[in-house]
Amino acid sequence: MAVPMRKPTGGFNKPVQWGPWINDTLSDGRQSHGYELYRQYKQHCLSFPLRRGGKRRTCSESTFRHYLYVLRELGLVEYVRDAAGDIQTSTAHGKDGNPTPDLAARNYLHAVMGRLGDAAWGDPWTAYRGY
Repeated sequence: MAVPMRKPTGGFNKPVQWGPWINDTLSDGRQSHGYELYRQYKQHCLSFPLRRGGKRRTCSESTFRHYLYVLRELGLVEYVRDAAGDIQTSTAHGKDGNPTPDLAARNYLHAVMGRLGDAAWGDPWTAYRGY
């Protein structure tokens, strides 16, 4: 008995490819930290209308940060400075009760200027895994 073909279900289609978007965002010498890039990407994706009703899904922040890690490993982006962040909540204190300002340190990234035209921006996963 033949199994009828059906459309694949599930999966997650990104409305905007990460690599070219990050390349465009950081290409002209701009610097940004991971969460700020994630927020900008999410806003950019949500600006596209859906064909059918429903809610636009975007990736999680941890998935996006892993993607930034892959880009760093490939040498496409790099850290440019470390800035001490602010304490995020009033309960962020050390054991002695004093505030610990290093809890939310931010690492600022920028695109490596010599690698802006690299083919790895189009498909970093393939370049990272080496196939």
